[in-house]
Amino acid sequence: MYGCLQNPAAFGHLVEHKVMYDDCDNEGVYHALREDYAHDPALQMMVLERWKPLADHNIETIPRHFPGWLNCLADHISRGRIDEFLKEAAARDFSEPVKLDPDKALRSLLHSLACMVRDHKSTTQVNDAI
Repeated sequence: MYGCLQNPAAFGHLVEHKVMYDDCDNEGVYHALREDYAHDPALQMMVLERWKPLADHNIETIPRHFPGWLNCLADHISRGRIDEFLKEAAARDFSEPVKLDPDKALRSLLHSLACMVRDHKSTTQVNDAI
């Protein structure tokens, strides 16, 4: 849920006036995003907080829950079960599901985001610096 909350705040200016998919592997979060309501008070607070950046950037969101085996793979990753993730991925003919070799553009983006967090700058300031 935290990612679904932060995506419009951090990247909203890049997807203004567009549709953004909220992909998640947690069924409770999926239902909260779809219904705009959660029984859990902390989750409900996050659901409500995400409306401001969505409205500020005129972004429509569509929540999606990872289906079937994709959900299983996402669950393995989110729970730190990397061996199970690799085994399940290999069983589905993904022998190299993840290559930890980011290209230069991705490294540049991650560096900029890290600087933004470190310096508490707005995304506009970071984009102007790039």
